[in-house]
Amino acid sequence: MKIEIGKRAQRQVERISNWWHEHADHPFLFEQELEDKLRQLLDMPSIGTPYPTEKRPHLMRLLLPKTEYHMYFSLERDQTLIVIHSVWSARRKRGPKL
Repeated sequence: MKIEIGKRAQRQVERISNWWHEHADHPFLFEQELEDKLRQLLDMPSIGTPYPTEKRPHLMRLLLPKTEYHMYFSLERDQTLIVIHSVWSARRKRGPKL
């Protein structure tokens, strides 16, 4: 099992990490929580909640509870690849464009 972080998700992670480094009391909390969830996904790729879209009917969502972000991902290539499509604040009133 491998994890691939899409370009959009990479940009989002970079932006979120920069914000946490500049503004948060615990500047590395987001990165630590993201890494923990990615490891968890490798062990249990079906732990997310279904979040189907027209374009991605098998999309899943996983909450990073301490930092309040959702990680949107799908299992691909006969479930041997986890693709991270987006990392988005759970506080927003809408989901990301997927």
